[in-house]
Formats: sequence, structure tokens, C-alpha cells
Amino acid sequence: MGSRSPHPVLVVRAHTEIYHHRMSALLASPRTLDYVAAVANHLLADAEQLIADLNRAVADGAPALADDPAIVDDTAASNRLTVLHFLHAVAARPEHPVSVYAPPELVQKARNLVRRGVDLDVVIQAYRFGQEALWRHWMDTAAELVEHDPAELAGVLRHSADLLFTYVNGCLALEVSQIQQQREQISRSGSTRQAEVIRLLLDAAPLSRTTANQWLGYDVGGPHTFLALWGSRSIEDAALESAASELASVLGLRSAGLRAGAGQLWTWLGGEITDRAAFADAHAALETPVNVLVGPPGRGADGFRRTQQRAIEVQRFAMSEESAPPALTWYDELGPVALTADDPERVRVFVADALGRLAEDDPALDDLRATMLVFLQEGESAPKAAQRLFTHRNTVLQRVGRATGLIGAPLAERRLQVFLALELVHRLGRSALTPPN
Repeated sequence: MGSRSPHPVLVVRAHTEIYHHRMSALLASPRTLDYVAAVANHLLADAEQLIADLNRAVADGAPALADDPAIVDDTAASNRLTVLHFLHAVAARPEHPVSVYAPPELVQKARNLVRRGVDLDVVIQAYRFGQEALWRHWMDTAAELVEHDPAELAGVLRHSADLLFTYVNGCLALEVSQIQQQREQISRSGSTRQAEVIRLLLDAAPLSRTTANQWLGYDVGGPHTFLALWGSRSIEDAALESAASELASVLGLRSAGLRAGAGQLWTWLGGEITDRAAFADAHAALETPVNVLVGPPGRGADGFRRTQQRAIEVQRFAMSEESAPPALTWYDELGPVALTADDPERVRVFVADALGRLAEDDPALDDLRATMLVFLQEGESAPKAAQRLFTHRNTVLQRVGRATGLIGAPLAERRLQVFLALELVHRLGRSALTPPN
């Protein structure tokens, strides 16, 4: 039966205790201590070059840390603090072990390491590469300062190694402890961890697929569909989460969510919605009615971001209407509107060109515009439009005929322009119409 490898944290602590014991047992001569302090002062004079070399060594030896700009910045800041603290302490009191402490930069680094799902082995490896870089500089400097006394040089290096290795092990043990604290905090709140992973994906931050899958609950490399859910500002978060869960359950899909402000929830489904009618029925049957905007389907990490970004671009148009019951809106219904609605004057010109006299801001024309829009939405089927409008088929045909006369051209010649113009009026309101002279 093979023996189990000791946990990395236990190894770090054991080494730290061993080195502290060695330090207490070692008595360096005053001359050796003077040389050790001189080496520290010499390195302080060119500390920027030393720190730059150390950062390069860490990046080359632990590339997993070099792929993420936030981790690179955190590591560089942490390296600077630990190196300068060590050199100043040894220069001032070479006879004493250097104390370790947890500056805010170290806490931030630990938090980001955990958020990115970086393995503890990578952190330990990075420390070893950094230690080797600093030790090389130290040995070269010591050799220059004590070049004519091999016995003294051996003593300087022995005492210096005890100081450095004890300090590095103490720093590593402290960082491992910080990482464990961050992991424990996150493990106590799985929803918090999921929210952090979602934000990392939205920021396009480096994140392993395994980590993302673990906390999303489905494969980030597969298909996604984004849902924006909202109600009144007083709606409970639990009601939004329950609605999202119900919709995902009906489709047989897993989901992951993120609060997006008062009365709003962002949810990603791990798949595409292939049956819109069934989804609409599920939305209508929700225990707590909420508004839902469905984004376009996406795939992979890029698709995870894109389905959300596209939906958010048009959500303001969906939120501009007060509907009862709450509405279900699809991105492809609003996408063309969003592309043309940023310039109010251009919108009015487009609507006027497409609708002719039907674009005039006259309340008497509202029923004609609404009927024509529903008629086009229903594939120019008068019976279906009549059913939606709760009126007679002939009434629909009469209104469509009057509207077409105001447009001033056969509908077949400009169907797309008319449909888009009516959608703009429907979504943007009277601001898209031509003001009366």
C-alpha cells in the first residue's frame, strides 16, 4: 500500500518550523553579520532590477499566472513588498529572522487566485522560482563582497540562506492561509462563487473551463441562452430566481444566475430554446409573473458574453412598455429597433419615409398603426390579426386598406420598411412620429 503525499500546506508549515529551529541554533559572528547586511544594502541600491528579474522568473516558471493581467499585477505588487521588506529588515538587523505580514496586496492576490481557480501547486511553484531568482542575485553579490575569504563567504551564504528560506517559507505559509480563508468564505456561499465566475466570464478574464463548469453547473463550452428577468423594484429576489428555475426546468436545462440590480435578474440557460410556443406557455404559467427578455443563442465563452450583451442592448426598449400581464420578448423582435433607435431625428425621418401620412402624430391614426403592425406580425393573416385584436376580420381588412392608402405605396413594395417603422413607433412611442405642423 503506497504512502499518501503530505498536503502542501503541511509541508510549508513543517519547513517553516525547521528553519526557525535552525535560525535559533545558528550563531553568526559579528563579521559575518556585517557582510550579510552589506549584501542586503547592495541589493537595495539596485532593487528595481532585482524585482524585475524576479518577476520574469516567476512568469517564465509559472505561466498560469502570466496569462491573467490582474494576477500579473497582483503578483508584481506582492513581490515588490516582500522583497523590499526582506532587504530592509536584513540590512537593519541581520541577526534576526525577518517577520512576515499580510499587506492588502497579498489579500487581494489571494482573492484573485481563488476566483480564477489557480491551483495551490502553481502558487508554491511560483514562490520557488522567485526564491531562486533572489538567491542567485544574493550569491553573486556576496561573492563580490567576500571574494578573498572562502571560509567567510561560506558562513555568509549559510546565514543568508537561513534568513531567506525561513522568510520565503513564512510568506508562502501566510499566502496559503489567505487562500484557504478565501476558499472557505466562498464555500459558505455557493451563489457568491457562481456570481464571481459569471463576472469573470463577462470580463473575458482567464478562467479554466473546469472551474467555470463546476460553478455554472453546465458546460461553458456548449450552447447558452441569456434571459433578463425583471419586475417591480419591490419584487423579491427569490421570486425572480424561482421564475428562472421554473423556465429552465420546463426546458430541461440547467441555469446560472446573477442579480443585476433592484428587481432584476440575469440568467443563462445551458442550451437553446427550440420550442418558442412551449416556452411562451411556461412563461404565462409562472407562479409569479415577471417580464422576460430572451437573448440570441451563443456558444462557448464568447457566446456566453455575446448573448448577454445583445440582450442588454435592447432591454431598455422592452422595459419602456408597461404590460399586463408581464411580457415575454425575444431579441430578434427588438434587434432591428435597437440598431436604428439611437438617433431620434434619423428615426423620425425613416418612419416618415416608410409610413408616409401614417407617420403623422395624430391619435386618430393609432388604431390603424396598431392594426397594421399586428397584421404584418401575423404574416398578413386577417383572421389571426382579428383574433389578437379582439375584433372582426373585416374590420382588420378595412383598417389595413386605410393604412395602406396613407402609406401611399403597395404594401408588397415596402413590407420590411413598413414593419420596422411600425415597430419603432410601437417601442419608442410618439417621439418616432412626425410632429403636427
